[in-house]
Amino acid sequence: MQIGALETWRMSLEQEIAALEERISPLMKAIGMKREQLKAINVLIDTSRDSSGASTPAPASAAVSVDTGEIPARERSFAPTDAYWIPILESLVERGGRAHSDAILNMVERKMARILTTEDYELLPSGISCRWRNRAQWQRQNMIQQGLLVKNSPRGIWEITNEGRAWLKSHKQGGAAA
Repeated sequence: MQIGALETWRMSLEQEIAALEERISPLMKAIGMKREQLKAINVLIDTSRDSSGASTPAPASAAVSVDTGEIPARERSFAPTDAYWIPILESLVERGGRAHSDAILNMVERKMARILTTEDYELLPSGISCRWRNRAQWQRQNMIQQGLLVKNSPRGIWEITNEGRAWLKSHKQGGAAA
């Protein structure tokens, strides 16, 4: 293929990607708003039950407002990076110690449903992934460096080490974070 044809194809793909990003952006914002509303409902439900499961009035402080406007970058809030460690390791243990990254990330999303924010669900500028998934993948790298996950597992496979199991056990008992 000639360079000119490749450049034409590249420009065409870039235009298609830009058009898709424009179409998906409002959907990602709508999903983020719905997740915030769901989180607010979960907070209200959880705070309106006592330890026996009986309903009690929710305290006024439990009310969560949902802002549907744009949030300036300096005011955005993201789930803390250390909040990913326990859900990732728990998910791996639940899957037998080894699983495909997509399966683990889906489990992590469910486990972190009350922690992830609207901003965490924003699409990255690349348009390939949302922010929280990217952050979880970076935390995987950090856990590999700490010896909690296997370094040379096959592409797309995440695997916990014995050190990772021990870390998880000690941090779940002690309630400490990464």
